[in-house]
Amino acid sequence: MTDDINATDNFAANVASAVFSQYEKLPKRGKPQIKKEWTLLAGIVCETKSEDSQSYNTGFYQGSRLKVVALGTGSKCMGKSQVGVKGDIVRDSHAEVIARRSFLLYIYKELRKVYTKVESEIFNPPTEETDWKCPLKPDVSFHFFTSRIPCGDASIIPKLIESHHNGWKDETVNDAHGVDDDSCISGKRKLDLEAGDSNQQGERKVPRVENSKEHEEENLKLQDGDIYRTGAKCVPGEEPDPLTFDSKYHTVGVLRTKPGRGERTDSMSCSDKLAKWSVVGCQGALLSMFLSRPLYFTSIIVGRSPFSQGAMERALNSRVMKLMGKLSAPYNMVRPSLLQTNKYEFECSHMALAQQLKMVHGQAMAQDESVKRLPRIVPCPAAIAWHCGDTYNHDVIVQGKRQGMVKADLDKPKARSLVCSLSLFQQFHSLLTMIKQEQRSSALQSYYTTDPLTYYQTKQLATDYQNAWNLLLQHCFPLWVRKSTSASHFTLSS
Repeated sequence: MTDDINATDNFAANVASAVFSQYEKLPKRGKPQIKKEWTLLAGIVCETKSEDSQSYNTGFYQGSRLKVVALGTGSKCMGKSQVGVKGDIVRDSHAEVIARRSFLLYIYKELRKVYTKVESEIFNPPTEETDWKCPLKPDVSFHFFTSRIPCGDASIIPKLIESHHNGWKDETVNDAHGVDDDSCISGKRKLDLEAGDSNQQGERKVPRVENSKEHEEENLKLQDGDIYRTGAKCVPGEEPDPLTFDSKYHTVGVLRTKPGRGERTDSMSCSDKLAKWSVVGCQGALLSMFLSRPLYFTSIIVGRSPFSQGAMERALNSRVMKLMGKLSAPYNMVRPSLLQTNKYEFECSHMALAQQLKMVHGQAMAQDESVKRLPRIVPCPAAIAWHCGDTYNHDVIVQGKRQGMVKADLDKPKARSLVCSLSLFQQFHSLLTMIKQEQRSSALQSYYTTDPLTYYQTKQLATDYQNAWNLLLQHCFPLWVRKSTSASHFTLSS
């Protein structure tokens, strides 16, 4: 699979460049305040094998067409007490989660094309042989990009050294080299390689870790030395963090929930969610009833930031290896290629902003001795959800609701984000009403739009998906924090 997509440094850089370029095209609303706020960025890129060299809003790499189909920004997560039971609040606004939810809207849009006899970019029409589910076109694949290593287990890595030419290396050192900020271009910071550098030829710097037992055991350990720490908390029942010193501070390989502001959340870390999506797919239970196979990411690409190949393998691949041979078709064990690009840095990242401010502050101190303290930088309170295609495809979320709502309107439909669970449930229901009863998949034969089920009950109809999910819980993640069923027992009329 890796050979098929030629997942080299150049490919990863092309994916990152496409995501950054699309982010630059978005309106200013929801983006961080310059020199004051930072955020994270994630995106999903569709790759189509193509010899055509002309296409709208796309880039090409060695015969493949790359198109950004979903974006998400954000770093916030709501505490347990802030989450309602109507499905109208986005509880987890980390960029990776928002990008994936935006991707679901893109999938619904493409499925509506199929059922209205319009050719889809990514799906073939359903047939009786496919149980009236839509197959993904054979030349289509999806790649997941995140500007920083996912929170949770994947982010527990050794402290690194930064090199101007090779970016972040997986080794422990006492100091780090600075980065030349003079090469800022639009929403990304490009680190040009000197002529003659072997990496200019697309030679991969981050090789795929082989699927050996020795590698899996090694990846679940952490070498001695100082490490980067995560704010994500071990779930109840897991071995707790020792909180001692250096590499002994964290327990690795365990499930974690995201930290909230003063209150614990019940949202699993992005490392855990990405590991889940590599087993059950990123489409979720509802969409699985329209698709002949789950949608898996062919690669997961991390932007220029502290990075460890071993930690990524440990967090995203090794922890789910107990499922090998236990899943039934169409579900499968998918080990995405884990890559990093050091060519571009997200200009709105915490690291990039801190470096910019240090440089500016240093100049100010040289001119005025009264300047003593660096300006405070804070996370951007807003999250952006964007997907390709629809007329209204850009949403800004603050504290789980659409930005700009006054308190009196927070419970009204206009305050709902496009990517909240209730809105996505409406997308499901709208698509279903377009399909004749006899042309629905077997899972949906018992669903009647005149007497709709709750969100939770509808997801249970996806038996193949639920079987795969339950196997994952049983064999790999028995301590996964499940949200209360009351939070999922809403209907469209709720």
